[in-house]
Parts: sequence; C-alpha cells; structure tokens
Amino acid sequence: MIKDILNGWKNYVVPDAIIDQEAEVRAEICASCPFAKKGKFSAMLRDYKFHEIEGHYCGKCKCPLSPKVRSKNEKCPLNKW
Repeated sequence: MIKDILNGWKNYVVPDAIIDQEAEVRAEICASCPFAKKGKFSAMLRDYKFHEIEGHYCGKCKCPLSPKVRSKNEKCPLNKW
C-alpha cells in the first residue's frame, strides 16, 4: 500500500496523460463520497520539495487522495473504483 501511494506521488510529480485521465475519473467519484475529508499533510510537489498542503484524504484508509487516485494498483476501500 505505501509503495502504491509513493508511486501515486511520482505520478503526481511527473504527469502522465493516461494516468491523469484515470485519476480525474477516480477523483470525481471521491468528490461525491461522504468519506472524503479535508486535512493537512506533507507532500512532495512538482518542485521536488516537501510542502505542507491542504487537501483531501480518504476517511476510510486515511490516504491522501491526490496520490491515491494516481496509483494504478490502489483501490477504493469501498470498491467505488
């Protein structure tokens, strides 16, 4: 799971059109989920530096959604995608 989230961060930092398209579909599903929560966490951004950012995370598995939706192997804990 951690390996998959790290892969998702890599895909966030180094954009890929196919992965971004899938991430957009997943993010739309997450946006309507009552378990999507807003919070703060550390993230490596496109400048390759860690920043404290505000964003959404999954209230079920506690993963930040930006990398989760960009990881090929990650699954929604509610099987929505």
